[in-house]
Amino acid sequence: MLLFPTESSPFTERTVYKPAELELMAMDELRKAGLLPRTPEPIRIEAYVTKRYNLTPDYSAPLPDGVLGLTRFGAKGPTDILVSKTLGDDLSDVGRRRTNATLAHEAGHCLLHGPLFAVSGRVGGGILERGGDSHGADAGIDTSDPSILCREIGTDVPTYNWVESQANAMIGPLLMPQPLVASLLKIEFGMSLPTPKTGVISLSKDDAATIVRKLSEIFDVNPAVARLRIEKMGFNIPRT
Repeated sequence: MLLFPTESSPFTERTVYKPAELELMAMDELRKAGLLPRTPEPIRIEAYVTKRYNLTPDYSAPLPDGVLGLTRFGAKGPTDILVSKTLGDDLSDVGRRRTNATLAHEAGHCLLHGPLFAVSGRVGGGILERGGDSHGADAGIDTSDPSILCREIGTDVPTYNWVESQANAMIGPLLMPQPLVASLLKIEFGMSLPTPKTGVISLSKDDAATIVRKLSEIFDVNPAVARLRIEKMGFNIPRT
């Protein structure tokens, strides 16, 4: 991790992580929590959040339209993890998987940005996704507070994209740890992950669809998450 001075966020310093650092951090965190499986299977991300931070996610939060999740921080770390009631009430496969991605995103905020809140002395929350023009008063969210990490793009208030991008970047490593993805690809498809020597590996449309579907099923994530994960690992997937 590197630290750089910044004036574009609530903090005085900005963190920069290499992708390999995020991969190792995710595996180390899951391993220490006793939640890193030996074989490919869904990650119990709610159990990780509860065990790691002694927090039970609140699935009944009346968050503003377009806000899926939020983490509030105190000087000693996260104090609340909220998931929108709309998402929490969605018991479909898509809804459950989206909830898990939301929890992984919020866990990313806790891991990567909790120390920044502690150093700055600020408290507030990190929003996964924002849309519409609601200001979240019903949820007790003061969007004029500069410690809120994300704003709606297109408004006059600051948008701290680097914070949200980093939290998003932890979704794949936490829900689909690289060694488990590599194992599944090897067992199911006889494939290895791309390396600096092989370079980017291009997949046909049909092969990509089959692989994404299998990854989605085994790790219990939505196809968009599985697709982005293997793209980040160096596979080229044709766009339709």
